[in-house]
Amino acid sequence: MGSMQNETARERSTGDLGPDALPVSGHVGAVYRTVLWILLFLICLGLGYPTLNRYDPRRAGSPADSSLYYEMVLEDHPVNDGHMSFRMLVPYVAKPFYYLAKGRVRTWEPVFFGLLMSNSIFVATSAWLLFSIGYGLTGDRAGSLLAATLYLLNFSTVNENLAGTVDS
Repeated sequence: MGSMQNETARERSTGDLGPDALPVSGHVGAVYRTVLWILLFLICLGLGYPTLNRYDPRRAGSPADSSLYYEMVLEDHPVNDGHMSFRMLVPYVAKPFYYLAKGRVRTWEPVFFGLLMSNSIFVATSAWLLFSIGYGLTGDRAGSLLAATLYLLNFSTVNENLAGTVDS
């Protein structure tokens, strides 16, 4: 037991701590997880940015979801279009962001800004959960972060969920 404490004290004094030496429980762990989620959220915003300035997903050959979500954000009632009438979470989460952005985002379309914020919240949370589950099972932060990064950089995630504003 004494040698274990000496090794830990020696590592702290020399600064020789490996990547897995950071604590992930308690207050520091909560801060670490929060910062990670914010980083993932900002990455999602960056990956979905084309929908704000570069093209209109309603006209770019995207799935019909884009135009229906657009209408659902603008109107106070869901669109009665079969299966889409049950997919209300993303547009309803986007509404507050739309109202905050309306008249304030210059060249950006406020509805698509709201949808991007909404989708980014859900996609970042999915990536964060993927990281958390991977780290819980393997104990390897680098591998878990790689899994979350590969999920975010997946063609389908970027082009359908973030830039195409398809349901997350």
